[in-house]
Amino acid sequence: MTHDSKTLDFKPIELHDKELFDQFFRKYPPLISEFTFTNLFCWRLSKRHEFALYNDHLIVSFFDYRKFRRFYQPIGENPADIMQ
Repeated sequence: MTHDSKTLDFKPIELHDKELFDQFFRKYPPLISEFTFTNLFCWRLSKRHEFALYNDHLIVSFFDYRKFRRFYQPIGENPADIMQ
C-alpha cells in the first residue's frame, strides 16, 4: 500500500515484512552495508525501527537516544524528491 498524503503510517518492522524490504533492496540496492533487512530487524527493538510506504518509496525511521525520530534515506526511484 502506498500513501500519497503527507501523513505517514509508520509501523514496527516485523519478520513478515522481509519480502517487502527484499523487493525494495533488490530494485534499489543500498550503498551502506548496515542497511539490510536483517540488520534493521535485529536492531528493531533497541532503535525502534519503523517503516512506511510513501509515493512508491520505503521510508525507514528510528529513534535516537533523545527519543527524536530520525530517518534513513528513502528507498525508491527518486529519494531526493521524497526528502524534499
